[in-house]
Order: sequence, then C-alpha cells, then structure tokens
Amino acid sequence: MVAGQMIYVDISKTLEVKYTTGIQRVVKNFTRELVEKSGNRIVLLIYDKGLRKFRIVCTDGFMKFVEDSGKRDFDRLSIVTDDAIGVSEMGAGNIFLDIDGVWLASYGRSRLYPKLKKYGIKIAVYIYDIIPVIMPQYCHQNTVMHFLEYIGAVLQYADCIITSTQTTGIAIEKLEDELGTKHVPSFVSWLGSDFERHNVNEKAKEKTGTNSGEETPDIAPDVIDALCEGKYILCVGTIEPRKNHALLLDAFEERLFDEGLSLVFVGRSGWNIEPFIRRMKGS
Repeated sequence: MVAGQMIYVDISKTLEVKYTTGIQRVVKNFTRELVEKSGNRIVLLIYDKGLRKFRIVCTDGFMKFVEDSGKRDFDRLSIVTDDAIGVSEMGAGNIFLDIDGVWLASYGRSRLYPKLKKYGIKIAVYIYDIIPVIMPQYCHQNTVMHFLEYIGAVLQYADCIITSTQTTGIAIEKLEDELGTKHVPSFVSWLGSDFERHNVNEKAKEKTGTNSGEETPDIAPDVIDALCEGKYILCVGTIEPRKNHALLLDAFEERLFDEGLSLVFVGRSGWNIEPFIRRMKGS
C-alpha cells in the first residue's frame, strides 16, 4: 500500500447478519486496525442492489459497532449513510479489499472484479481457506457452487491474496499450478479478534484469586470445573462437518476422557450437524 491510497472495504455480509462469529469477528477487528493505524483513508461499503451501487458506511458508527459487539440489539444498518459510490467513481490506483464472506455476496465477484480492473482499481482478497474446493464433501452444496465462482474470479483478477495461515497459501499455490493460472502474490496476516477477559463465577474466583465484584456470564458448572482444573482442550468455532469435531470426540471417548482431560466446544451449531450434537450432549 502507498500512503494516501483509498482502501474500499465491502462489509456487506457482516452488517447483514445478526450474529458475530468467525468471519464477522475478523472483519470487524481487522478493519478497525486499518482505520486506526494504516495511514490510508478507509471507506467502508455495503452493496445496495436497488441502486446498483455501494452505500458508504459511517466510519465512526462502525467503530461504535465494534465496541458494542456484544449487544445483539445494535442496529447495524443505522450506520449506513445515504451516500453512494459506483465502481467507476472509486479512482484508478486505489484498493478494493475483500475480507468478508463475499462468495455469498449478491454482487458476484465474477461480475464485480472485471469492472474494478476496467477502472484501474487494485484488488486485494483475504482468503480464510479453500476447503469448498479441496474438500467439497465437508461443505454445503450451495457453498461449494458459490465458492467455485468466487475463487475463479480471485485467481483471474486479484492483485494480491492475504491468508491467515501458510497452509492456506500453499493450498492456493497448488490450486494455481493444477489450473495452470498465474501465481497471485500472497501474504500471511493475523486474524482479528475481540475476545474480552471475564471472570467465570465465584468458584473460579476462589481458585484464581480474582475480584468478586465483577459481573460474570452464565457458564455451565461442568465447563467451570474443566477450566479450573486446567486440563482441557478448547475447540472454538461453528460446529460443522468440515471442522471434523467428530474425530476429536472419537479420540476423547477412546482414551483422553480416561486420562482426566475435558473437551470444551465453543460455537454455534452449523448445518447438517444434528446427529453429532446429540452424540456430544450424551458424552
């Protein structure tokens, strides 16, 4: 990036959903860091299908949204302004950064990216993984279909790719080799997070020596026991087939529970996971 460049960030999907989990957490905190520290002007966008343009999100409102991430009643669309901008108005040499779950966006990237290139706008894409391509059996068929269109557009038009791990970067390079496409320059960056420290309850406070005057969340007693003992594996993320929680539970049922370890899953239930949820609750 060059100082003074405009960076446009499409946060449509994060503002449209009513929850804050993996990708939404990254979008909020990665973008907050850009706003606070990059030295560039960051323009936050949400796509308006009626206007066929991007509406501009109030930056101060977005920062308030990040701060109030734990409040489910925050009106996310209240921070969207009436100002709108089309691709042709974004300015050659500026950057369009895709970091959200845009393979599900209403403005398909196979249509958007060629327009951005036409007007000289650089495209940077943050890719979390390419599991829908390399292991489609673990993903919903609609996700696979949309992701294939998305990754094809990325490999054809992106100026750079950002990944959260070297493993993902290597997988993308292998895919490029298999398809015979050019290697898009890639970089590894950290994931954004917004975890806050909480004391768990009076029992945990007694063991950890923390203050008793702080507000505490409602956490199940068996989870408290595991945390206080300090012998547990914590698995964070939406529970869904592609993350193979079942294999981890297999290992615990075979031996690790007998070794005195506990297993803690933190995350909402995803698709096609009901039999595993029943099994997990029975373990």
